[in-house]
Amino acid sequence: MTVSKLKIKRLSQVMGQFATGLSVVTTQIEGQIFAQQVRSFTAVSNEPPLILFCLPKSASIVNTLREHKFFAVNVLPMKIGEANHRDASINERFGQEIDLEATTKSPIFRQPLAWLDCELRSIQDGGNHYILIGKVRDLDYQFADSPLLHFTGKYQNILEV
Repeated sequence: MTVSKLKIKRLSQVMGQFATGLSVVTTQIEGQIFAQQVRSFTAVSNEPPLILFCLPKSASIVNTLREHKFFAVNVLPMKIGEANHRDASINERFGQEIDLEATTKSPIFRQPLAWLDCELRSIQDGGNHYILIGKVRDLDYQFADSPLLHFTGKYQNILEV
């Protein structure tokens, strides 16, 4: 069954009515840091502690994650605002510097709203995306800010939505 471009656009509009938090998946190999913004991120299980996120098949970080197997999920605070140019440094893109490494040596932002240190469990086919499942090895959070949301195609403050 072929889905028309009109229906694909309509699906995107419909899904845009669901507010999502923004996070950044980070990993590193031989000191080189890789980062990818993620909008589809959720808990799967508390026992064992599993999380899930989706990445476009075109995302270059997918092969890095396949190879390295360890990553961190950095939940972005509202003060980050809209991410900048894709070719900029991580600090320029996300307004965050890498401050510490997790148990797995995955990069963690200096001031995330929360972070989870994970080990890749599986990568599944999900149409034009991959579905990645990770086992949480460590985590922390702070209540210093509100989460950055993506809603109706824009970055939003939870207090203003």
